[in-house]
Amino acid sequence: LVSWVLLLLYSTITICMSESLANKCAHTEHTEPSKLPSKMKIPPSFMVSSVFTDWIRNSTMIIDEIRNDTIYAIETTTRNGKEKWSSLGDQLLHIINDTNCSVVNEPVIFSLLPDIASTFSISPNVTSLAVLANAILDKNFDGNINGTRVVSGVEGVGWIVCLELPQSAVVAVEVVYAGENSIMPPSFPFNNPVILSLALTYYTNASDNDNVAERVSLDFSPFRQVLDLDRHLEIAHGVVCNGLDQQSNISITFPENFEVIYSKMDSNSNSEVTSKLTYDKESDIIGESVIDGWATLLNKSFRKEDYFVVHDITRKTEFVFSSSPSCSIRLIPEETKTSALNEFTPVDLFFPLNFSSLNFSLHSNVSLSNMRVLEYRANYNSSAGNKVVEAILHQSKLSTVSIYSEGALQSIMNMAVKNKSMPYGDSVNLAAMLRGCFNSSSSNMVSFILNGVCMDSIWKWREDAVSNVIANDLLLNASVNISPYRLSFAYIEDAGGDGKNINTRVILKVAERMEGSPEMTASQVVDHLRKLSPKISFKISDTVTWETTGDGLVPYPPPPPVLPPSFNGYTSGSMLVMAIFMVMFGVAFGAGGVYVMLRRQRISTLAYQVFE
Repeated sequence: LVSWVLLLLYSTITICMSESLANKCAHTEHTEPSKLPSKMKIPPSFMVSSVFTDWIRNSTMIIDEIRNDTIYAIETTTRNGKEKWSSLGDQLLHIINDTNCSVVNEPVIFSLLPDIASTFSISPNVTSLAVLANAILDKNFDGNINGTRVVSGVEGVGWIVCLELPQSAVVAVEVVYAGENSIMPPSFPFNNPVILSLALTYYTNASDNDNVAERVSLDFSPFRQVLDLDRHLEIAHGVVCNGLDQQSNISITFPENFEVIYSKMDSNSNSEVTSKLTYDKESDIIGESVIDGWATLLNKSFRKEDYFVVHDITRKTEFVFSSSPSCSIRLIPEETKTSALNEFTPVDLFFPLNFSSLNFSLHSNVSLSNMRVLEYRANYNSSAGNKVVEAILHQSKLSTVSIYSEGALQSIMNMAVKNKSMPYGDSVNLAAMLRGCFNSSSSNMVSFILNGVCMDSIWKWREDAVSNVIANDLLLNASVNISPYRLSFAYIEDAGGDGKNINTRVILKVAERMEGSPEMTASQVVDHLRKLSPKISFKISDTVTWETTGDGLVPYPPPPPVLPPSFNGYTSGSMLVMAIFMVMFGVAFGAGGVYVMLRRQRISTLAYQVFE
């Protein structure tokens, strides 16, 4: 598209330098009468760039118009800057140099002399390129073929008509259009013939030369199919349009579980600093990044080695993650135990804005992938000067809050709603981190069996999410008020008693309490848990509930079983074998004895004879 515009500018400059403004209506040498093709009418949906030239004032202007019926954007570019008109609902915005924005009644691309405009029954203020071109075609004038002309690299058919006005004035209408055999337009639904150029000249006298009072021309690039209309309707960030309908209170619903990526410009280092905040209402925990030893939420300092802190609002404790040691637990210092922790949500603490006090106005209303996206903007007067606040809502839920100062982005907060199809959303990642902070050297362990639950089900619902559910339900049923992150779990597939049903054995380990904490010891917690009913239910979701077998919670590892005596006498078969063996042994022993005695007698007789 840029190459087409450059080609148009080159063509226009060449014509300006070579073509005189002689009275073309003073010549009588024309071909036979001809009408413009009616197929050239511009449809309601189109996208085109055009070079506008005012030959009398020696000025040019690039006009970009993209229109889809009543939704449109028109942008003009001159040496003095840019102007843009874009529709927003039933209102029209006029934006100058991407800084000043106001509501107007209609666009004014350029103006014609009233005598010229009245000839085509249109307003002198041209509001659309299509309005001007179609008005000329609707008049169905009888003109003449006027040679050929190349516009934007396309050879076109020249056409001219001279329209007489009162007091001997005349208006020359020159049109160049692509014929049937010219280069085809680049996109559907446009087809030849299509308009390439349009020129309007006002002569004060029909017969004299050099009496031009007004001459304007438009050279069009090829018409195209509408693409990315929403992008062309966008308003530059940090700009509030005057005159839009204001809303004193926009409907913002903060989700129960969310994650915020917070970026701001650090005035000291003149660089961008990015922080992260995660909030889980169900567990009442907040995790946030520590940047350069400073936490945003409670506005307090940390060590340089600390990089992440989790606030447990209910138990007034903090879990601090650092390079050394990896994790530490401490009570929230007294200076931060303000009533704000109980009176305000983390959203109110984190966002330094009072939304109800700002007069927002809707600056964008589009649908993306069947999702309604609303963008509100308001002026925000702070101690640091005037700022602009932009709030983007997806399906009425806050998604992004940006703050601009003099058009420059100062801070942006991107909020990601957590996945509610999983128990407790994605905040289970925080819970898994917190479990690793407690001392797990305790030997206080018990186990129980989930009836009919296989390991595939555990993995389906995510092991860490299932652990959260089981921990909270166990402590609730046992009326034990301790941190659920002291409970850690392991899962082992266990065959049922009949060898057919597959169950899952859950091994529960209770970590020791934090030093100085008034909570129960690990052994006390285990004692309370073992007193629970043998049948325990765990609500995994609104439709899924798991139960234990009737064995309840048992010590783990289990004590070695008491085995019965291993000897209960010999069987009759073994006695028969032993009797046969003894008979054989007796016979062999007796025979051996007789043999030895006989041999000894012979040896003794022989020895006696030798002695004698």
